[in-house]
Amino acid sequence: MALPTYEEPQKQNEEYELLFSEAVSGIAVHQLIRSEDGRPHDYRFLRVNKAFEKLTGLKAADVLGKTVRQVLPDIEDFWIEIYGGVVDTGQAAAFEQYNKSLDRHYEVNAYRLNGERFVATFNDVTKARRSMKALRENEGFLMAIFDAAQDGISVQDRELNIVMTNRWLANLFPKDAPLIGKKCYQVYHGYSNPCEQCPSVKAMLTGEKQSKIEPYPNRQNPKKWFHVTACPIKKNDEITGVLEIVTDITDRKSAEDRLREQNLFLHNVLESLPYPFLVINADDYRIEMANSKVGGQEAWENSTCHEITHGKEIPCDCADHCCPLHEIKESGRPCIVEHTHYDKDGRPCSFEVHGYPVFDRDGKLSKMIEYSIDITKRKKAERERERLIAELREALDQVKQLSGLIPICMYCKNIRNDQGYWDQVEQFITKNSSAKLSHGICPDCLAKKHPGVE
Repeated sequence: MALPTYEEPQKQNEEYELLFSEAVSGIAVHQLIRSEDGRPHDYRFLRVNKAFEKLTGLKAADVLGKTVRQVLPDIEDFWIEIYGGVVDTGQAAAFEQYNKSLDRHYEVNAYRLNGERFVATFNDVTKARRSMKALRENEGFLMAIFDAAQDGISVQDRELNIVMTNRWLANLFPKDAPLIGKKCYQVYHGYSNPCEQCPSVKAMLTGEKQSKIEPYPNRQNPKKWFHVTACPIKKNDEITGVLEIVTDITDRKSAEDRLREQNLFLHNVLESLPYPFLVINADDYRIEMANSKVGGQEAWENSTCHEITHGKEIPCDCADHCCPLHEIKESGRPCIVEHTHYDKDGRPCSFEVHGYPVFDRDGKLSKMIEYSIDITKRKKAERERERLIAELREALDQVKQLSGLIPICMYCKNIRNDQGYWDQVEQFITKNSSAKLSHGICPDCLAKKHPGVE
């Protein structure tokens, strides 16, 4: 059976990397760090994209491998608490928050990946937030900015009646114009009652800003996706209404969905393989990705290939097992080597190890794709075949013992053996071959010995 190729998974992985690297939104992959009592205490930067560097001013080289408390010592506890909640519950979180250390407002979406890892995507909404402050200071300027804004902006009273909207939001619902005086949930979703978990209702109940991702026009038939941020409006410490900012995140959500789908597709492809599959860093031999045939992530994460497969602290050498990564570094081409691995009971097993190089955009070897095929049964069959061939050759040699000149008596037809004794023909053939003889009578002898018998 032909072996499956890895062009498609590799292509999918390249598209995944391109989407991650070139995304407009900042994307950062983190690992949650807990205190001794198990509470979220910190998180470590694992990966960031270009937009992250642009939106935060933090360079990847300065943050990767470090914790957020090391990078931003004054980080607010809120960030760690909400990310901890995402990891603990598995529920995505969407919110907008000010980061004092960076002096920026960010619109954030957080999702759990696996284990203690999570990803945060965010946009810098500092300009929008500061613009909102200026809008409150000047009503005329407020209306101008309202209409110029590329996001939907509306003001609602405590009964969720629309008091004010900008042109962007009005253009989204031309059939319901004018919007002022109508219930927001009737106009935006066609509901007869307020939306479940409505951010505006929660903002007025808590007195704090709330955010939510909403489908449009409804969850059963989503044509667009909006990120809704609701801020309570206070007068003399009394909440009189709410300000809503609606951002169209349809493209961003589609990109995030594709990212998740591609990641899931890659995971399913790797899990469908009947043999161990690994992606190995070419510089330090560390495993960056593996399927369950290698073991759970906790088994191989932060481990090298030689630690997992051979229990060694150093890479394999050709005196013991030829290392496929070493071969690829020498030749730059795919290679196949044979290794001896040991099963859980300590029994040796033969494996055919395939290695394929992965090069970065500059043509430098960056990773190696490796998969191992158990050929123990095949090797056993080969040894059995060699044994049978040897036995056949031995049998053939025995048959050839009857070749050449054989001394036979011209009268009694006995044959002289190698020891000088005379054997009957039957005895000689039986001793010197595997043939078995049976007796009969030829027509001439029949006529001579038994005349009249036909």
